[in-house]
This record gives sequence, C-alpha cells and structure tokens, in this order.
Amino acid sequence: MMRVRLNNQEITLDDAQTIKELLNNHGYTDGCYAVTLNRNFVAKHTYDHIKLNDRDHVEIIHPMQGG
Repeated sequence: MMRVRLNNQEITLDDAQTIKELLNNHGYTDGCYAVTLNRNFVAKHTYDHIKLNDRDHVEIIHPMQGG
C-alpha cells in the first residue's frame, strides 16, 4: 500500500499506479485539465508511462475563464 496526495487529500492506493490509472479510477476520463506531479506539470502523452510513488503529490488543475 502507498499513500498519495490527490488535490490536497491523502488517499491510499493498493498498488503502484500510473497517472492515467489514478485519473481513471477517480472519474477523470474526459475533460480539459492539467496534471502536476510534485509541483511539476506532466505532459498528457506521458500519463500512462509515469508510475506514482509513495508520498507523491498530484494536483488536477481545471482551466478557469474570466475577464
């Protein structure tokens, strides 16, 4: 088991997951968003290659419109 912070909430994962698996398991299958891993932006085409580690911090950022 490992612990990861997702959007500032600690969650427990049964086993190592990729960013893509984490997103899918938490309902982020479609939409417009960016992901940071330990405060670094992650390119979307690498989501299925990057494995999460214990104590990683993942933030899902949605664009905001304004004027």
